[in-house]
Amino acid sequence: MTVYFLSGLGADKRIFQKLRLSEKLSIVYIDWLQPLKDESIKDLYSAWLLLSTRTNHLPL
Repeated sequence: MTVYFLSGLGADKRIFQKLRLSEKLSIVYIDWLQPLKDESIKDLYSAWLLLSTRTNHLPL
């Protein structure tokens, strides 16, 4: 199973470093993306997900 962690404003993947999860999990850290003017977070990450799966960067 793959778990995706999305950092927020002012934080990066280090925010998750103290979490203790099963070693069976595949963890993917997603860096904060800067949205375009008037772009919703939903639209931003939907586009990111589509692009990432097309370029084989995500283990889906």
